[in-house]
Amino acid sequence: MNVASKKQQLRETIWKEMERSRIAVFPLPCRGRIPNFKGAEIAAERLRQLEDWKKAKVVFVNPDSPQRKVRENALREEKTLIMASPRLRKGFILINPAHVKEKEHFASTMKGAFKHGVEVNNFPKPNLIVQGSVAVDTHGHRLGKGHGYGDVEIKTLKRRFGVVPVATTVHDIQVVEAVPFEEKDEKVSVIVTPTRVIRVSSCSEMKKICKWYVACPMKRFYEEGKLERKWIEEYCMGDYIHCVRYKLEEAGTPHPDNMLPNGEIMKSLK
Repeated sequence: MNVASKKQQLRETIWKEMERSRIAVFPLPCRGRIPNFKGAEIAAERLRQLEDWKKAKVVFVNPDSPQRKVRENALREEKTLIMASPRLRKGFILINPAHVKEKEHFASTMKGAFKHGVEVNNFPKPNLIVQGSVAVDTHGHRLGKGHGYGDVEIKTLKRRFGVVPVATTVHDIQVVEAVPFEEKDEKVSVIVTPTRVIRVSSCSEMKKICKWYVACPMKRFYEEGKLERKWIEEYCMGDYIHCVRYKLEEAGTPHPDNMLPNGEIMKSLK
């Protein structure tokens, strides 16, 4: 299974579980969306307490439903709001908080943004980017709904303005152990849920994790108590570049599930 297939598998798992647990809220069904969730407004309030937010004069926020309250908060606090139009069909929209006094709630919706905002090509540097996610892990790997627009938005802003912190607001159930990723994928630096704030380490300090880990049999064997943790720490979350399994996966070469990261076959693993 390639990385794209693993990503979609994780999306389907999150969408299904959020609906099964009734965590997902309107618009429903949540499949194919950045899912709106119970507690989205609490997560938005928790984001408001961060220094990254308090210092920001200009914020960029994605247009999806779970971040609506984030957009409203920005306008109520007189921050300039930059939004991407859905699928970037209309480019970017700038909303001046001075123009939407007493209309912040409506202006934070997609319909209101088009009515009160201005389509722009040039806009001031955002001090904070807020993106929605289907899933995210504590290493900062983010999974969108599959069209790539979130990555395009972040890349566009980085090309124009350099490094900008990226936050995501999600439900706790959307924070997973590992998100499948490719080198081109953009990461987040802060994860905010209704119950906690997770700060991702800087790239130089970040503990690396193999992109194949989420679907690797080593993960399953470890979780079942059949494999020592040293293999996970030394390879899957360490020097995975020298893992024999990693090299074979990258080359598309079939290999048995009971092959250890050093290439040895462990017959007891089933």
